[in-house]
Formats: sequence, structure tokens, C-alpha cells
Amino acid sequence: NDTLLISQNTYFAMAIKYTAVYFLPAALTAHFLARPGRAFSRESFVSLAAAIGASLAVFFMLSPFALLAWPEFYSQVSAQTGAESPVGWAHHFVYSLVGGSGYFFMVLAGIGFAAGLRIQPRVWAVLATACAYYYAVNVFFGQPFARYMMPLVPVLALAAGFGAASLSQKRGGRILALALAGA
Repeated sequence: NDTLLISQNTYFAMAIKYTAVYFLPAALTAHFLARPGRAFSRESFVSLAAAIGASLAVFFMLSPFALLAWPEFYSQVSAQTGAESPVGWAHHFVYSLVGGSGYFFMVLAGIGFAAGLRIQPRVWAVLATACAYYYAVNVFFGQPFARYMMPLVPVLALAAGFGAASLSQKRGGRILALALAGA
């Protein structure tokens, strides 16, 4: 099922880079949004437990060191993820995202998220959850470098494209969309 696939892909990503754990809330959001009216049913939780179990198996198959040398693995990950002082909520927005991609790109991404949440609320709620949680964790753990925002760029580009497409469908919006995209 979709929950199993999403979970396995998330744990696969975690086997490559542990910070992919920041995307687990998006996987949980997708799981619960896929089951309107029965999100908290026994079937939903059994499905979620099976997906988590299978996903952990994928993680440990791809990263056997984590299981074989658990104390070392846990110690290293704990040391690397220890909270530094927060960098402030605006730091990555101004320095990393606007500084790296431009003000108009971020405006188009914002328009895209707003339009997406209106047109396809489940899909864009998952994307928004992933971005918001990832951003918040990096702010809280005090990761000051722009490279920590790189995983958000593809999602923001998708949102910016959706924003440009949404604007271009409005009267006079095509010129505005092209101007924003070109700026």
C-alpha cells in the first residue's frame, strides 16, 4: 500500500543520510490523509505498524552497522544531532532560501503552495508538512549553513512552477508569472 511505499522510501533515504528522519512527519501526514474518516481506526494503525516494521527492516538491511554496533551508532548520531543555539526563524528564509534562489522565486513558491492547498489539499498538505517540519528542525538545531536547506529546493521549485502556472491562468497573470519567473 501507499503507506508502506512512503515509509520504505523515507527509511531508504535515512540509510543514505540520517537527516531524512526530518521527513517522517510528512509520511505520517500522508498516511492519515489517505484515510479520511478512518485515519484513527484499528486498520489504519495496523497498516502503519506494518509499514514502520518493514521500513525499519529496509533501513537495517541498508545500514547494518547501525544494528551491529548500536552503542557507537547511537552515540555518534546523538552527538551530531545535539541542539546548538537556534539560528532564528528568519535566518534560513533570508540567508539560505531568498539569498540562494531569489525573492521572486520564493513569492512564486508561496503562491504555488496557496494555490495547491486550495486545489489539491491532501498532496500539498503533505508537501507543506515536509517543508515546515524540516525548516523548523534546522532552525531549532542551529544549523546555520545554507546547504541544510538544499532538500527543500526541489519542493519549492515544484511549488514555484505551480505558482507560475496558477498565475498564468488568470487574466493578465501570464505576464506577471513570466516577470516573476524571469526576475
